Amino acid sequence: MNEKLSEELLSQKLMKLQRNSRRGLLLFLLGFIGVVCTLIGWLFGQGEGNKLPILLFTAVLLAGIATTLLCDKKRNALIQSQLGDELRAITEGAFGPDSPRSGLTLDESLLRQVWPQGQNWERCRLEQTHTGHWQNVRFSAANGTLEHVYQVERDQVHSDETEEVFSGLCLTLQIENAPAALSQATEEALTRAAGTPPEVVHLEPGRLFLAIHTPVRFAQVPFDADPSDIDNLRRGFQRSLEYVQGILNVLLQDRDLFPAGKGGTS
Repeated sequence: MNEKLSEELLSQKLMKLQRNSRRGLLLFLLGFIGVVCTLIGWLFGQGEGNKLPILLFTAVLLAGIATTLLCDKKRNALIQSQLGDELRAITEGAFGPDSPRSGLTLDESLLRQVWPQGQNWERCRLEQTHTGHWQNVRFSAANGTLEHVYQVERDQVHSDETEEVFSGLCLTLQIENAPAALSQATEEALTRAAGTPPEVVHLEPGRLFLAIHTPVRFAQVPFDADPSDIDNLRRGFQRSLEYVQGILNVLLQDRDLFPAGKGGTS
């Protein structure tokens, strides 16, 4: 069982991880610039036979990536261990308890049904999946990442490479009616609420699916939340829920989706 820390001590630990993460980012930038400059030098015939500089800069770059990823992983684990129950209660207070439903709850098989053909992906990761309700309408939301995995050959050696196809918010909504497409007014309102047009819109009887490429992480504390005050983390988490509420509010106002005006006021 994790020992509960005081908010002051938790703040100190999170600020230390944040500082180390930023140091990792600086190492990455230094290594990246060094690699680019070395390659440019080779193009102009300077030090082409000396591979030591690029090896050193590559090591610095990789060390920076590893440091940043490790610190971010520790940060998330610390927040979850110390504030997880409280943040879960906030989510359930907004959307009710997580209540998985077949055909609505987001999972890999559902995404394969609704994702456009021609956008190949082999790896799927869904995080913070929550199936609940908003204004009496059921929905499911999750942070989704899709990756295309393919093989490349270098020096007669095959290795896997990954390419990100999508990263952002995935959302399913139980609807009363399925028009051929969202109205222009709804798409414009969605773009304003989400900050970007939806990348995928899939309508079928009883269900709407949206994929929105956004840095906002549903039901998570933002990476840029200032840990000097733990209330900043709570407010950042609350904003991630309000982001989804804003998108849902737009959809509930569409009478093509809800002819009877189902939803009312939360």
